[in-house]
Amino acid sequence: MEASTPIEMLDDDATLLSTPKAARTWGGLKITQFRSRRASTPEPHPSATAPTTAYHVKDCKPDVVALLRRALDEKDAVLAMQAVTTHPKLVASPLQDDTVLLHHLCQWPHIEATLELLQHCVHEYPEGVAYMDKRGRTPLHYLCMNGSVTVRAIQVLVVAFPVSAAMCDKASCLPVHYLCLNSSQTIDMTMMLHNYETFSLRNHDGRTPLHCVLSRPDCEFELCATVLSLAPETTSVVDSMGRTILHMVAAHPTHIESQLLQLLLSLDVTAAQHSDMHGQLPLHRAVANPNVNVAALRQLLHAFPGAVDVVDGHGQSPLHLLCGNEALAMDLLLDYAAVATTLPTSLLWLDDEASTSLHIACMNPSSSPEMIRVIYDLQPDAATALDKYECTPFHYACSHPSISVDLVWLFLDHARALTSVVDHRGKTPLHYLAANRHVSVDMISIVFDADPSASQVTDHAMKLPVHYLIENPSIPSAHAYRLLAGGASYRQRYRIHDRAVTEFATTSFAHGPHGAPDVLFSAIDEAIDGSDDVRLQYCSSSAIHRHLIALYTALQATPAPDGVAVPALRDTFENARRRIRLPSGASMTLEFGLVTLTPRAAVAESSAVDPRRLLVSMAAVLLHWHDVAQVVHGNICPATVVHSHIDDAHMLYPAPPSVRIGQAMATWLVFPTQNALYCAPEMAAAYLRGETPMPTPATDMWQLGCTIYHVATGTTLLEAIAPHAALCTPDQVYHLLLSINESVLERVVQRIGCHDVQRLVKHLLEISPSARWTARGLVEATARVAEVALPPNEPGEARADAPEPLDPAVLLVQRLRDDVQVQTHATLEAKTRLRRVELDRNHLRLQLSELVDRLNAILLEKEEAIQQVAVMTKKRASLTQQLDTMAHMLISVMPLAQKVYGAMGDDLLARLMSHAAMGTPPESALYALPASTSLNRMLRDRIRDTMLARGCVGQWANAPPPLDSDASSSFFQHVDDDAKSIETNP
Repeated sequence: MEASTPIEMLDDDATLLSTPKAARTWGGLKITQFRSRRASTPEPHPSATAPTTAYHVKDCKPDVVALLRRALDEKDAVLAMQAVTTHPKLVASPLQDDTVLLHHLCQWPHIEATLELLQHCVHEYPEGVAYMDKRGRTPLHYLCMNGSVTVRAIQVLVVAFPVSAAMCDKASCLPVHYLCLNSSQTIDMTMMLHNYETFSLRNHDGRTPLHCVLSRPDCEFELCATVLSLAPETTSVVDSMGRTILHMVAAHPTHIESQLLQLLLSLDVTAAQHSDMHGQLPLHRAVANPNVNVAALRQLLHAFPGAVDVVDGHGQSPLHLLCGNEALAMDLLLDYAAVATTLPTSLLWLDDEASTSLHIACMNPSSSPEMIRVIYDLQPDAATALDKYECTPFHYACSHPSISVDLVWLFLDHARALTSVVDHRGKTPLHYLAANRHVSVDMISIVFDADPSASQVTDHAMKLPVHYLIENPSIPSAHAYRLLAGGASYRQRYRIHDRAVTEFATTSFAHGPHGAPDVLFSAIDEAIDGSDDVRLQYCSSSAIHRHLIALYTALQATPAPDGVAVPALRDTFENARRRIRLPSGASMTLEFGLVTLTPRAAVAESSAVDPRRLLVSMAAVLLHWHDVAQVVHGNICPATVVHSHIDDAHMLYPAPPSVRIGQAMATWLVFPTQNALYCAPEMAAAYLRGETPMPTPATDMWQLGCTIYHVATGTTLLEAIAPHAALCTPDQVYHLLLSINESVLERVVQRIGCHDVQRLVKHLLEISPSARWTARGLVEATARVAEVALPPNEPGEARADAPEPLDPAVLLVQRLRDDVQVQTHATLEAKTRLRRVELDRNHLRLQLSELVDRLNAILLEKEEAIQQVAVMTKKRASLTQQLDTMAHMLISVMPLAQKVYGAMGDDLLARLMSHAAMGTPPESALYALPASTSLNRMLRDRIRDTMLARGCVGQWANAPPPLDSDASSSFFQHVDDDAKSIETNP
């Protein structure tokens, strides 16, 4: 080791070294005397640097110097002891970097082996403990950095020079800061450095010793509690990053599970509301900690529940950080969600990349499908949100290693359109799913069926999903080709509107009267085919599918007459692959589908429908159905009768309950009654007998009559007879139908306002099926305009057209109902007027209260004005009194001025008055008084024109004149003489 250039020492240091060791005392020294003399700014010229010691290595013998250098290089305590014993001055000699031997000894790895040498050096040169190197560090600083530090070593240095424990280096670090960063720290070492209240001081990073302790991952609770007990005020101290001790504990890998967190919250609960320079609360740091647990999360949420609605500098809420934590667990999410749901806005935050918490959770490889479902339930709309990279959470979920069928259905249940979203790399979720090695064939099939057109999208690498699927080792290549090549091609033809997969219907049916029962699952999608709106109907039964195709074929086999609308079948397919989600969680595929034009609004949804036009239109439709197509609808009601594209025309769509006339019972698909209120009496009798009746043309005519009656009167036929029929069970409705007779029907039918419609409906609502008109008879009857010729029920027998007289009881009931309506309307009008009167009254009360408030304010202002007038009057009287006093005082001063100053008195007073009036003093000649003018009169005239007359010297009037001198008696004598002269010469 090379020796540094010897430099001289300051006088103070020379005096200190010349003093015997036993006579030196360190008690009166201040801490500033032990700071480094080297500044952090550019160092001055070496010639201007003060010397630190009078000894130098070059003063020693060469062999001793070489021995010391060898000992320092080899870190040999024996050789170093031999060198300092031979030449004791080496202990105080400066070495490299302005250090002494103690600095090097405290940095040796085995401090216990050098303890004897350390004691010798301290004994020979005690002030070396406070010696600072270029960094401002003392040997105690280096000793506290040493990993082999011992309590005895610290004790040797601190006992020799206690102030060294409170000395800071150029980084503003105390020895205790370095000790707290040392993994060898113990409680005994810490207590040795507890001087001058150093545990509350901060270093250049703004950290206290407790901050430094918590920056180590291996600190113990007892040590942290000891340091905290030495300076409890450090709980509110923040470092240069704005972080408190609670921030450090929340991010600590060990103490977040200990009782230190609870101890800090008990000392200062407001620390949970303090954010650092990144905008993070202790809760942010805790939820990002890989070792976070439920107990710590509950304590922080209890201390400050509003922390869930605070975002940091990156726009991330605690939920973002929790969802990105690889230690994410279900119990953590449930506890957090219990608090977050009370602040709904905390679930809407987006970070700097526009990501929701659902995006982050789907990117976290440690999250499970159940955890993602919990986060999804907090904010379902986040499933369709796009981040900075134009990705939805479903894109990241398709790349998730724990993806499952339930997770795929979770997103598709919300919106199937997610499968067609293309991100900034040109990829759809199907691309990511095909490249995922953890997927199954079912998952790919579900996503592909949701949108087969996504399989034709190429990304920016010019790859289709099938390319990734072939490269995926978990999916056989042969199955990949078969899966993607045999898809539902109809989805590429029709642009299907998005619809949730949970919207479907179920219907029970049987294959024949005595066949096995079955359940029909059906769903409907709305789509666009070119410029036409079409409807896609899916079903799960091949028998129903063939049955519907046969019905459409029968209806279209013969062209319908002009003005009769028949639904057209545009397409059929048997590979629909339409998936639905059952309430139990299982999924089902509907393979069969039909495509028809989207029907217009149904009669039940229309507000104004002409019953006569409806009757004429439906008569022609049923004539085509019954006589031409040989098809019975079986479920005619306002909900199934829809408007046609032809003006004033209506139409029916085939339904599963529809049958062919003359169809064999073995091929008949038995469906229960779809609407018991429109059931025919003969079918009700069969149901009560336990039979399974088949729909006939007569039942269609009865249902048509009930439909026309509902449109004409606004209520169903059975509800007109029994008002609570809609609340009855099907069996009760069947019994009600069997109890109806001709007289009841006649009275009820008379409620129809149109006479022509009334007569026609009367012949449709016949109890006997044979007595009802057929579709052809109804068409012939409606074709006549002036007179309706009614076909006979039996050959040779005609029907009377004239209406029967009304029953007086029916007229009375109708009159009473009209009276009730009038009274109800009058009551409503009276209540309305009463409510308006109450509102007007409340408005007048409000105006009255406002006027009273204004009156009180005016009275208060009047009282204040009176008080102000009284005050001004008193002020005026006071000013008048002051002016009078001042005038008397000045008149009294005039004789005194003449007596004191003689002829110059007038000139002096004139100048004083001019100065008081802030004017220019005139020439003295101007004050020469004529012989006829007295001095008192002149003074009185001058006082009136000056500022003195306005009370400027009013305070003089209150000063008592001196009465204990002869001058005072003569002064008042002159004043009396002047007063007499004023009275004689006013």
